[in-house]
Amino acid sequence: MSTSCKKATYLKIEKDNISFTIKGGEDSVLVSCDADVIVKDSPEWTDVKLDNATLIVTVGDNDDKAKRDGVITLESGDLQATITVTQDFQATHLEVSELEVKMSKEGGTHEVAVDCDGDVMVSAPGFVTATYANGKLHLECAANNEGTKKDSIMLTAGEFTASLAITLEGSICKTCKGTGKVTCSKCKGKGYWEEYSYDEVFESYGAFGCTKCGGRGCWDNVEGDYYSPFHKGSGKVTCPTCNGKGH
Repeated sequence: MSTSCKKATYLKIEKDNISFTIKGGEDSVLVSCDADVIVKDSPEWTDVKLDNATLIVTVGDNDDKAKRDGVITLESGDLQATITVTQDFQATHLEVSELEVKMSKEGGTHEVAVDCDGDVMVSAPGFVTATYANGKLHLECAANNEGTKKDSIMLTAGEFTASLAITLEGSICKTCKGTGKVTCSKCKGKGYWEEYSYDEVFESYGAFGCTKCGGRGCWDNVEGDYYSPFHKGSGKVTCPTCNGKGH
């Protein structure tokens, strides 16, 4: 771009609009002119300067809680060129690199990458400390001497939300209280189930060992004998939550 005092015959710009996220940033526009160019006007929330043939526009965080719109006007003699500049007031996207995090019962730390162009608010359950900064969600859990804990962490940025499930393994399973066993659902913990029948002459009763919890065989009070070796079940089955581990 010429720096002589002659009158400009042309004034061209590389692009006529630029946009920024809520967090602001810097952008540049190439300017072509055969004479001196000045910045005649620009929005007060922008920092604009000409560096040789490059217009550099810097914008800070948008604290207005509304979309910003403005026009930058360049001038050289009788010629003018305008650039529309806008800035969002809220995030345009929010994504997390992981949808599920598992932590051992010893606790520890973990980081999840977050892709967002706005301010991020974090809501987390009490057993985890969650903080967001510079595109990273930092998670920290203390050692867990109780049962396994499961919950969700919620991230919010404007109208966008994202969540990830978090599991903190425990020393004691809440379902079985650490025993690894739960009450059999078939026999309700008795180890057998019963069957009654009635007619005009007599009633009969049969007991059957619960096969779900290790029982077998049956007994009938009419014959007073076992039809097959009768054995009560334990009334307990493997805990479905911890698979019998107790934690």
